[in-house]
Amino acid sequence: SGGDAKDAKEVEHPVIRTHPESGRKALYVTEAFVKEIKDEDSKVSQETLNKLYEHASSKDYIYRHKWTIGDLVVWDNRCVLHYAEHGYGDKTRTMHRITTEGSKPF
Repeated sequence: SGGDAKDAKEVEHPVIRTHPESGRKALYVTEAFVKEIKDEDSKVSQETLNKLYEHASSKDYIYRHKWTIGDLVVWDNRCVLHYAEHGYGDKTRTMHRITTEGSKPF
């Protein structure tokens, strides 16, 4: 959560995707942008998504980075859900983002 979906285009993609290199399965949903599971009753869709979000945010799967000057953090969006907690106080946050093109989710 925390994203703003108002300007996002609508697309369809799988709820679980296969990583093209490792072959491992990963959740491919985010509370900020996923509206529903296609061809599923609205109530069932929301219940299922809520269970998936709860599972994904379990303490067993959370990594919290403790930032220090000069840190570089890189992650693979094909298998990691990420969320900035915005706990910067009055400090300046400088971020450089690089996005590479990847394969279509399957």
